[in-house]
Amino acid sequence: MDITKIAFVNKVGIGSDNGRLLLNMSEEKMNHVGTIHAGALYTLAETASGQVLYEQFTELADSVIPLLRESQIKYKKSAESSVWAKGIIDNPEAFKERLISKGCAFADVMVEVRDVEDSLICSGIFNWYVQINTKKSES
Repeated sequence: MDITKIAFVNKVGIGSDNGRLLLNMSEEKMNHVGTIHAGALYTLAETASGQVLYEQFTELADSVIPLLRESQIKYKKSAESSVWAKGIIDNPEAFKERLISKGCAFADVMVEVRDVEDSLICSGIFNWYVQINTKKSES
C-alpha cells in the first residue's frame, strides 16, 4: 500500500522518499506567518505513524482494521522549509503477540518531524487501536 495515495494525504501534498514521508514547503501549506501550517505538520506526523504500522506488519495489513485512538503532538519550532517525518513503534513484538492472541491491540507510535537542516520541528505519540477484521476472515 502506498500511503501517499490516500486522497487526503495526496491533497495535502505528502510524498515519500527512502522510507521517509516528505512535505514540501509551498504557499498552499503556509499559515498566516509564512511557515508550514500546524495542521499540515500534524497530518504529516499522523500519516507517518500509520505508515510505520503498515511497514512493520505488512503481513497483517489485509486482515486488520487500524484506527487512530488518540494523539499528542508538541510543536518545537516553526517549519520554514520542507520537512520530513519518520516514526517508530514502541514494543512491536508485544503488540503483534497481543493482536494475534486477543484479536486486538494498541500500538504507540512515536514520530518526529524534522526540517531540511535536521532540526526538530515537532514530535508526537499516536496511539492506534488495531483489530483483526473478522468480516474479512469469514469470507
